Amino acid sequence: MPSLLADSEIPRSPLTDDHDDAPSVSSDSVHSEESPDSTTNSATELDTVQTVALDENKPTEDESLPENPFDSPASRTLFEAIDQFQSCGAGKHIDIPQLVIVGSQSVGKSSLLQSLTDIPFPIGEKCCTRFATRIVSRRTAPNTPNKIVISITAPNFSTAQFQYPKNDAYTKFRKERQALSASEFASIIDEASEKYLGIRPGKGRGRKNFAVEVLKIEVSGPNRAFFSILDIPGIFGFDYNVCDGEMDGVQNMVIEYMKQPGNIVICVADAFVDLSNQEVFNIAKKHVDKTRLIGVFTKCDTTSRPNSVVDIANGKVLPHHGWFVVRNKTKNDEVDPDFDLQSTECALFGKQPWTKIRETRRGSGMLKKYLGKLLCDKIQAAFPTLLDNLRLQLKEAQATEIKLGPSRNSSHQRRAYLTEIAHRYQSRAREALERPWLLDSASSRARQIVRETNDSFAGKMRDSGHALSFQDHDLEMDGCLERLGKILHPETKPERAPARFGVPEEENEDDNAKNGAELFASIKAEVAICSSTQLPGMVHPDVIQRLYRKQTALWQDMASTHVRKIASTILSTAEELLNDACPASGSTSFLHGELLLSVRQFHDESLEKVLRALEMYCAGDQTKLLQTTDPGFIRRLQLLRSLRMVKTMELATTIVSVNKKTHSVEELGILLFEHCHHSAVDNTVNDVHDTLRVYYEFSLQSFIRYVTNTIVEDFVTDLTGPLYGLSTSYMYSLSEAEVDRLGGESRDVVEERELLHSHIETLRSVEKTARTALATANQQV
Repeated sequence: MPSLLADSEIPRSPLTDDHDDAPSVSSDSVHSEESPDSTTNSATELDTVQTVALDENKPTEDESLPENPFDSPASRTLFEAIDQFQSCGAGKHIDIPQLVIVGSQSVGKSSLLQSLTDIPFPIGEKCCTRFATRIVSRRTAPNTPNKIVISITAPNFSTAQFQYPKNDAYTKFRKERQALSASEFASIIDEASEKYLGIRPGKGRGRKNFAVEVLKIEVSGPNRAFFSILDIPGIFGFDYNVCDGEMDGVQNMVIEYMKQPGNIVICVADAFVDLSNQEVFNIAKKHVDKTRLIGVFTKCDTTSRPNSVVDIANGKVLPHHGWFVVRNKTKNDEVDPDFDLQSTECALFGKQPWTKIRETRRGSGMLKKYLGKLLCDKIQAAFPTLLDNLRLQLKEAQATEIKLGPSRNSSHQRRAYLTEIAHRYQSRAREALERPWLLDSASSRARQIVRETNDSFAGKMRDSGHALSFQDHDLEMDGCLERLGKILHPETKPERAPARFGVPEEENEDDNAKNGAELFASIKAEVAICSSTQLPGMVHPDVIQRLYRKQTALWQDMASTHVRKIASTILSTAEELLNDACPASGSTSFLHGELLLSVRQFHDESLEKVLRALEMYCAGDQTKLLQTTDPGFIRRLQLLRSLRMVKTMELATTIVSVNKKTHSVEELGILLFEHCHHSAVDNTVNDVHDTLRVYYEFSLQSFIRYVTNTIVEDFVTDLTGPLYGLSTSYMYSLSEAEVDRLGGESRDVVEERELLHSHIETLRSVEKTARTALATANQQV
């Protein structure tokens, strides 16, 4: 395979795998027999493999794998599409198939990567991989020039575990060459590490040993093959000479890459080290689906127990895709102009005990062909689902963008934004009052709430709005006429004697009289006061007005309580409607808070206005003359007076029939006068009671109507109140400075919109690429 570099110089950079320079052991020196304890070691390692392996059956495979599975136009089209997905950062949002090399430090990952890609990554002591590296290889048309592009891309997962300061300098890094010497390649890596990734090895303040970004190396030429692979930093078990948290950060990074369901995980094991001491396999057991795991033994030329490695590689319990054995390049190999890895591996693995392993599992060439076929199959199988996921991601991102609304860079755009919110709020408020059945939330149906609260208020006013209870005659006009007929045509006489002179016992126990006893006592007291300026038997007309004021003294407090209750409920409804039009969370949280203050101010001002109107009404009602032009007043008063007259005649009849044998005509006359004449105190009290009651009833109905139809309705429908105050007119009345303050976007929202817009553009581009690639591939099949 042609070399990337122009000469044989070996780069020396502390940025890739360490301990890959172990002394080379020729294939002739590999012992075919193990040391006496090799059997024990083999059994121990087999137990370890059985513990961490993810499938019990060896995978079946075609013994004649294609040299380049991406040779077909359809496969190449999909390969290119996948690379574009990774390049534009779509891996953050969808699962993109890729090969990922994982392992502990010093197991030879970078050397393996060099063997698979023909890119001589720096190897040697005290070197470690400090950032992920993606290699993308492409074959171009015959006679086209070789091309090398090196850049740095963002990772496709959260990088919070390192807590490194944000630095976008890496986005400006890009190198293009047709050829590179080893020393130039090392210089480019050093420049990328120090200047663009901010790596400062060591322990302490200001030091940074790892980077989360990905170094991308794209190589293309007529003699190259289609291939793509990702190498990530190795895990380590001791945080010597690194900053606090970086060891855990590296392990978390490795786990993030291993967990991604699209990744094919290549677990690299050092053949020289006991497998039970290589933590990556325990991590794989926890985080990698069994269908995505491949095992690779490196440094097979240096192991002192090849039989143990062979036993594990041929064991019944394997990673799903089995094991491969390879020989790593060393520093000595790099300086040997006659060194050829393929022939060296053939020589090594052509001897016992390595020949016990299938030929298709021996050597980096076989590993590369298998990985290429596996990646090709994975891409082809995943592509339809990947396209569906892309479209779903795009739809969700566009919906989020719609929620954010258009950008508001000018005052005009900000006012339009505020007006649109006010329009949405007004529409909901109008529905709440005019068509409450359209709203799902019961607490938003303002009209229904007002109606039910008004009905409750009316009932309370009728039941307990008076200071003292009126007497209830409990008799309609028909009953009155019936009783009058019995008086005019008596058929029976009372059999019981009166308990006292002139008053029958039945009247003493009249429950209706008891109901109004307190009021009657108050009326008698007022009559006595107001009669003191009149001739005997006369009463001043102010008595009814004075009594009316006492009876209606509770009205203002009860009505005020009712209006405040309505106002509180309407405010809650307004707040709920505002949250629908301008949510209290997310990008509108500030504006919601400001508009909520306005709504509450509208509420307070409108409430104060209607309470003042209620106070004025009640004050006027307490001082005005008692007047009415309602003909119903006369009819109702006549009914009560008729009832009184019937009761008086019933009483008179009873008095005459009971006392005519024991009293003289003069005595009976005086007795009847006391009970029947209007100048008698009791009759005066009765007449005042009935007049007061009728006027109170008519006045109460008028008051309830005024409170519910005027006071409450004026508040609910006030154009400057809590429901209708937040209007488009209000938004147009705001000053330009206020519009800019309210309608401007926060820095977070601006950044969110920019990121979202970029994300949408990325998804659109990727979706278009995927759609075109899939259509092209289907046509080529």
